[in-house]
Amino acid sequence: MTKLHLSVHDRKLAGICGGLGESTGIDSDLVRAAFLLSIFVGGMGLLLYLVLWIVLPEMEFEGSKTKKGIFDGLKRSDKERMMAGVCGGIAKYLDWDVSIVRILLIVIVLAGGIGIPLYIILWILMPLDDEEE
Repeated sequence: MTKLHLSVHDRKLAGICGGLGESTGIDSDLVRAAFLLSIFVGGMGLLLYLVLWIVLPEMEFEGSKTKKGIFDGLKRSDKERMMAGVCGGIAKYLDWDVSIVRILLIVIVLAGGIGIPLYIILWILMPLDDEEE
């Protein structure tokens, strides 16, 4: 484990989750998901995020430029989108019809309400596929 730091290369906002991932060896997307879940369940993740943003120094990390995510290739669709392209991207990644993914999302929302936070988390974590044909 290296010194805790803000990532210069693996960042979505401040580089906190990327830096924690680089420091601990945990995939930064999992760290981001944990922060987002903690924000939706009690809000302590937001406070911790802000504190770490103030306290941690920025630092270069050798392996950060070649980081591969767990779902490498999973991107939001620019063509099959109704809101952010999350369902279209998942459908393309799984080679499913986008309607099936949308129906599953609606079922998850109606079954327990976790669908909306899940969609927001995926919206933040998934990059936009700007190379679609």
